Formats: sequence, C-alpha cells, structure tokens
Amino acid sequence: MIRLALTFALALPLCAKWWKLESGPITVITDGGERAGRDALAKLDLARRVFSALGRSTAPLPVEAFALTSEPRFRALRPSPAVQGFYQSAAERDYIVLNMAAPDPSRVAFHEYVHLVLNHTTGPLPAWLEEGLAEFHSTLDSNSGKVRLGKPIGNHLRILSIRPLLSGDEIASVTKQSPHFDEASRAGIFYAQSWAMVHMLRLHEQYRTAFPTFLSAVAAGEPQVAALQRAYGKSFPEIIVDLKAYLDRTALPVVDYTAELGSQAEVVASELSDLDADLSYAALANQSGHPEEAEKIYRKYRRAKPASARMATALGMMELAAMRTDSARRFFEQAIEFPDASAETYFEYAMLLRDSGGSPSDTLLYLEKAVQRNPRHAEAQFLLGVAYASQNKHADAVRHIELAAAVLPRQSYFWHALASSYQALGRKQEAIHAARRALDAASTTEQAQMAHAAIRSLATPPAAEPPKRPAVVTPDSWKNKQGDAKLQGILERIECLGQSARFHVRAQNKTHALLVENPGDVLLRNASSMTFEFRCGPQKPLPIALEYFSSSGIVTAIEFP
Repeated sequence: MIRLALTFALALPLCAKWWKLESGPITVITDGGERAGRDALAKLDLARRVFSALGRSTAPLPVEAFALTSEPRFRALRPSPAVQGFYQSAAERDYIVLNMAAPDPSRVAFHEYVHLVLNHTTGPLPAWLEEGLAEFHSTLDSNSGKVRLGKPIGNHLRILSIRPLLSGDEIASVTKQSPHFDEASRAGIFYAQSWAMVHMLRLHEQYRTAFPTFLSAVAAGEPQVAALQRAYGKSFPEIIVDLKAYLDRTALPVVDYTAELGSQAEVVASELSDLDADLSYAALANQSGHPEEAEKIYRKYRRAKPASARMATALGMMELAAMRTDSARRFFEQAIEFPDASAETYFEYAMLLRDSGGSPSDTLLYLEKAVQRNPRHAEAQFLLGVAYASQNKHADAVRHIELAAAVLPRQSYFWHALASSYQALGRKQEAIHAARRALDAASTTEQAQMAHAAIRSLATPPAAEPPKRPAVVTPDSWKNKQGDAKLQGILERIECLGQSARFHVRAQNKTHALLVENPGDVLLRNASSMTFEFRCGPQKPLPIALEYFSSSGIVTAIEFP
C-alpha cells in the first residue's frame, strides 16, 4: 500500500489549484488555473454554437471537459501515445480530455468536439472519414458573424510533401486497432492524409457538390467503396490520384459561412476542493478504462464514512471492480439514502442486484429510479426496454429503447432490440428500418450477422405453424460440453483471432489466457445476449468465471459472478 501511494504521489506532482468553469451544457475542470479553464471553455462553447448554427445536432448530454496541464495526469489516461486529446462517451455525460501542453490545444478542442457530435448523430464511419472530418473542423475560426472552415494545416502539408501517400486499400482498412492509431510515426501520415481527403471531397469544385450524398450514404451504413463509386463514379485509387494533384495546388480553398452564433452563456468559475477534484478525475479514469488510476484516489477515502452520495457511489464502484460484492452493495445502499443520489448510483445498484441474483422486480425498480433522475441515461432506458420486452410489454419496451437509441445511435444492439419489439407490435416498416439501422451501426461480425438475420426474417412471409410433434429427448452428444476446470477473476483483455478469441483473465496476481475457439459452442450464464457484448482489445475490469478444459485451455462456458 505504501509503495502504491508513493507511486501516485510521484506520478501526479502538485500543480495549480483545480478550477471548475461552467457555461450552459459545458463544464471545464482544469488543473491549470482559471485562465486555462476559460480558454478551453471558450473553444468548446464556440464549437457548440457553430454546429448548432450550421444545423448540426448538438450534444444531448452534458459535456465535462478536462483541460490538463499536467503531462503525467494526461499520459495516465490517454488511449495511445499518438494523441493530444480524446473523447469518451459515458452514461450520464460526455467527456473531452485536452492536453493543454500540446502545440495547439485549440485545434485539439475542436477536433474532439466533432467526435462528440458524430457519436450522437451517425452510425460508425470509416476511421479516415471520422478523423478527417474532425481534423477539417479543427481549424474552425469565427469573427464578426463569419465562420471559416478548411484552413490549411501546415504540419499536415509538410508530412504529405515528404511521405508517400497510403494507398486506397491501406487507408480504407485502418481501424482503431491499427498501428496508425497507436504509433506516432504512422499516425502522422494517416491523420494528414485523412484531413486532405476530406478537405478535397468537401471543397474541391469537382467533389464538393456530391459530398453530402457520399457522407449520408456512409453514415447510413453503405460500404465506403460503393458510396464513393455511387457519389463520384470513381474508385479509391482514382481518388488518391486526384488527391495528389489537389495537394500540388499553390493554395487550398477555404469555406466561409455567415451564421448567427449568439453569445456564450454566462461563465461561472469556482475553485474545486481537493475532494471534488479527486472524485472528478477518478470518475474520468474509470470511464476511460483506467480503474487503477481511480483506485489510487479512492484508497485515500475508503475508511472514512461517505459524506455524500457521490463518494459512496465511487467507493461502491471500487469495491465492485475488486469483486468485493457485499462491500459494494453496502456502499451503494448508503449512496441511495442521500436525497441527491444520481441516476448512475441507481443504475449501478440495479446492475449489482441483477448480477448477484437479486429479484428482477428490484432491478426494474432501481432502473426506473435511474431514468426518473436522468431520462437520457441510455443504458438504463435500454435495459428497461429489454425487461418489458421479456414480459411481452412491447409498447413500453419501444418507449424506452427509442429514447436510448436517440441518445446513442451507434449502438447496434439498441436497434436490434427495437426491431424485435416493433415486429411484435406488428409495426413492420418501423421494424425493417430499425433492423437496417442495426446493420448500419454494427461494429462486429456478430452484430452484422444478427442484423442481417433480422432483416431476412422481416422480409420473409411468416410460415404456417407446423403441427405439434411429440417431445424430443436431446442426446447427450448434442448438449453443451462441460469443462473440467474453472477460473474466476477479472477480464482484462480480449485478443481476437479471426472467428476465435483469447480471453486474458487476471486471477491470484497472475494473468491467464484461455481460448474461445467457437463462440457458438460456449454457454453464457447470468448474461443476456442482447445486453452484453465483447469487443476486441483492453476491457473495463469485469468479474468473470470461465469453465474450460484443463488439457487444451478451450472455454466451454462463461459466467458473470
């Protein structure tokens, strides 16, 4: 314990007093003093007002931005060494994190706000298009009612002049798991070329007219190669050839808008107490996948009786991550005794009850309390919808799942559940539309397969009900295989291997790697396939139990204790 506390103290040297600055839906928390906070807030609020004036949807959730001047604090949370800022979606708010020591923090602020807007307004986009749009808008400028977009970025032009361009196949295949996101040497050309491609498609006289068609098609799930061909009649290699000629121009175009932006809302600035600053930073660490950073903070307060719902909830989350379920339950029960307990408190308590064998009616009760406190808590709305659907109350299910999908339209499983309830209500056209949105938003092969299956079932006339047959005895050879060993611990990472996956689980201070050879053969216990999905890469710490064959390490069942 002493060594960990010392590590934390060394990692986070004392900086200027923490400040909180609020203006409308945006809050900035900074360790760099009031001026740094005001600078960051002004940029983010300008982005909000510009997108609103240009007819783009603004964020449906409050925005909490961290303007960090401490490099160690930023490095502890950043998703990769190549970034100077990042956006993180969460249940009750959106987070933006800025490295104020970056060469141009203003561009970083605009860039990350674009990611926030896209997350709430489109399906998943190709990486080059999402990053290119963010970089294109990062040079946003406003003066006397005029908005200017597309100013050249000198560093990008320099990189593009000395590095060979990525081929169409190379840039089209980049994902967030690619080295272009993690390795600074590769990220430079990827971000530069992504910016240049969006700049050309958006402003080139031969491309700009069809750009809205192309963007809408890709945002609606059409494959990027097909969308380019349909919008422009050109292949990816042809686009790259035109890009080279575009970059040879002596000057690149910009676009000016006249827009009524309005004024920034009043700014309320205040110093933060050490406790409030600690809890805010720890919440960010938890949401961004770094619970170890949060735990360093929570340890300081664990032995004291929680003086607020926020503190009790934070300690409950720490205990839950450490699989101390009974202790977590006590903290959550203390939290909900406070009158200002948040939607997140009730949601996490509901999940604890569900996963630890509590009564379904209690789980439903606390999910209802969560959405009463925050109707935009998308995950709580979704789980309520699923619960009502399981009771054949599909009208109630639709009401909740529609709200969830409106807040987070990139969640394929939201749309799939919505399609099922629409179908149960006989609302076929709405069911088909939702199933197509599920396909548009699919980020895994499994999600795409589920969406395709839903679309096929909706397009096929229902078959006549077959006559009832005598009960069938299932042969033992058809039953799920049972392993001879069991491992219980914390899921840290999933390594994807084509159709298979390797689960890395920490137990007894050691990481174990077990193989999910064929996901279809693995039995899931204590989890709904509609509400739980695995993604490749690092995981938020999750208690898990795996049944497996000790001889081969192949998993036969997954359980959530």
